[in-house]
Order: sequence, then structure tokens, then C-alpha cells
Amino acid sequence: LTPTFIEAINGSAPEHAGMIEQAVTRTGLNPNEVGCYLSHVKAWRSLLASDSADALILEDDALLDPILPEILILLQQHASKLHVVRLSALCKIVGRHVYHLTPQHSLIYTTKNPSGAQGYYLTRAGAAMLVQHMTDIACAIDTELDRYWQWGGEILTLNPSVLHHDQSSASDIGGQMRAPSRRASPRWDQRV
Repeated sequence: LTPTFIEAINGSAPEHAGMIEQAVTRTGLNPNEVGCYLSHVKAWRSLLASDSADALILEDDALLDPILPEILILLQQHASKLHVVRLSALCKIVGRHVYHLTPQHSLIYTTKNPSGAQGYYLTRAGAAMLVQHMTDIACAIDTELDRYWQWGGEILTLNPSVLHHDQSSASDIGGQMRAPSRRASPRWDQRV
């Protein structure tokens, strides 16, 4: 994997103070949660401004399983059906099976919020969808990803995860809220 580093938006930086303060006042998030959210939006826009067909978005506290490159190749083979595939989860992954990517890994629609945004696979169509629906901050980024069904999004989760949260990495991000269960999607043939 060849990384492209995107400098995060620091929620405490003076150059973003007005935008951060407005979002904090409106949402009740802390400045670091707002900065994290805006950093993800910056990554989506970076993909759209590039020539790339897709991207792996990673937070700085993500630990990668050795199988990740193989999983990415398989996801690229199905990219026309995909928008976003979460590759990490802080909570137990529970949901409706959509497709077996490997004998051990399934794509699912979650019925319980997986939480966390340490890493996800993103297509250009997915980036455009996220920019269209998620640039007005209402809650923390992973909570908003958990609520994809409310705005008609297509976000699947890989089970089991191939990215994990580095517990030794310090975080300034606060707690998250949870949302109810999801709808089904016609994008995947149930017989596959």
C-alpha cells in the first residue's frame, strides 16, 4: 500500500476557530470531534479531486491485518456495487448478510451500530454521496456513518474487521451516540 497523508484539521487550531466554534455550538460536539469530522470530509474531497477510482481512508490509530491488501483487491472487483465499506468496528458487528467476500469475510448491513471510523474503503461514487449528504455536521463522524440509512446511503461493514483501533494511541475524541436499525438495499442480489 502506498499512503497519501492528508493533514488532519485540528479542532483547536486558530485558523479554523470560527468554523469549529459554530459547529460546537450547534451540535454540542467538542472541538476535536468537529476537527475529526472535517478531516474525513477533507479526505473525501481529496479522492474526488484526484484521478483515483477509490481509496482506503485510515485514521492515525488504525492497525492493519495482514489480509487487508487481499480484501482491498476483492472490494475493487465489486466497486461498481459499492459506495463505502467499513473495515473496522469498535462494537460487535451485527447485521444482515449481503455477500461473502471470502469464506471468512462477509459484507453486511449493520443492524447494530459498529461505531468507529478507523478505516473504510471508499469509491468515487461513495465520496460524492458522502460529500452530498454529510458535510453539514450534526454529530460525530462515526455516528453519522452509523446513520447512513437515514439519508439513503450505501454503507456496508466487513465482518470480521480487518482494521482495529490501536488501544495504545491516545485520543482527544469524546463519546458517541447510537442510532436505530437499518433498511435493506436492492444493490446486492440476495442469491449471490
